[in-house]
Amino acid sequence: MAVEKRAIQIGRVLIVEDDPVVARIMEATLEKNQYACRVTSTVDAALQAFEEDSVPVVIVDLHLPEGNGQDLIEKLNDHPSKPIILVHTVEKDAQQVVDTMKLGVYDYLIKPVNESDLQYRLEKAFEVYELRKMQRDLEKEREVRIRKQLSWNLWKETLIFRNADRFDQTLFSNLHTIVSQGKGFGMLVSMVRDLEMLGQRKEEGLLIPASLVELLRENAESSVQAIDRFQDINRALKSKTNLTPLSVNDLYDDVQEMMDSMQTTAKINGHTLVLSAGGKEEDPRYVLLEQDLLFPAMRELLLNAMKFSRARSSILVLFKPLSETLEISVVSEPVSVDGITGIPEELETAIFEPFFRIAKTVDERFGSMDYGLGLTYADKVVRRHGGRISAFNVMDHMDLDKGGQVRVTVQMELPLVQENKLQRVNLDDPASSVGL
Repeated sequence: MAVEKRAIQIGRVLIVEDDPVVARIMEATLEKNQYACRVTSTVDAALQAFEEDSVPVVIVDLHLPEGNGQDLIEKLNDHPSKPIILVHTVEKDAQQVVDTMKLGVYDYLIKPVNESDLQYRLEKAFEVYELRKMQRDLEKEREVRIRKQLSWNLWKETLIFRNADRFDQTLFSNLHTIVSQGKGFGMLVSMVRDLEMLGQRKEEGLLIPASLVELLRENAESSVQAIDRFQDINRALKSKTNLTPLSVNDLYDDVQEMMDSMQTTAKINGHTLVLSAGGKEEDPRYVLLEQDLLFPAMRELLLNAMKFSRARSSILVLFKPLSETLEISVVSEPVSVDGITGIPEELETAIFEPFFRIAKTVDERFGSMDYGLGLTYADKVVRRHGGRISAFNVMDHMDLDKGGQVRVTVQMELPLVQENKLQRVNLDDPASSVGL
């Protein structure tokens, strides 16, 4: 599914083409499709134009006067605001195109360019630009946060989590017992069954309207959802870990498959789910995980993004192996809920607490009751895997006219292990695998 241009709010293109007829045709085509274009015909003019306005996408003709397209590509790739580059050439230059692609060119266009083909390739180019830009912003955000994480804070956080987990084990164990038996949800579930049995026409019996039975059944189903969620969290807190190694490359494919399976849900608000490219490794490392716990947690993060992000926007999943951990981020464009846009800094930790919800509204189309337990579940599962999870706002400055847009990022980091060190891994303490 193509990413809607308005969703990513980018539309500036630099065309570097020395043939005025070809340049004018391309410019007219792009302007018709609401792109803002600038046309230059030489390497020097293109570099000057890019310095004045670092556009996201540059279309480069390989044959230019006073230099060639490859020289321009190398200089653009060295620029701090590296653009997405498409080359524009004739079919006979096939070998030159192959050589040029090795310089980091994203795609190529063969003259004469078909309008629909040009439109499609540009949409994909802007999509890739958006992903790369968000990755750079997240890296800057990470650097700022690392500087703030002094040894005292990390030590204090460890103590807090240790005590919180002990408290949560008792809390969710008791909640599961309370709602699954005796009075409360458990009684509601039993009562529905009784009412369905009694809800028949009998001379001595009680007549129960079918609409009431249906209402009770719906409430019972919601209660079962809550009971199941309590049980899931209780399991993540108390059951013995059963970790197995999965390569980063296989995990990447599994995440893509999971996102594909959620396309129907994404269509509720017209969202586009996008997984970043480049998440695989030539010499793959391994993540120690319990798939039946981790993937439901990841689904919960995506579902949470769909509920609270702008309709017809892109939800990006950034998949990035780092030196010691695998970083998976879900990035979305939040709507303003009850006057709040995104996650206020003072609530970045609170949103993982049980039953905490920023938004008070419930969107029933997603088939969940929004008890405020989804992020709690994800937090417990990630930390069970020896990882960390955090949520924060990132300012996206890709739309310069609007002065920046808030993006919500929920980011989890999982320990990575080299293949030749799997035998040394302590499966009971996955956090100790960091750096192996």
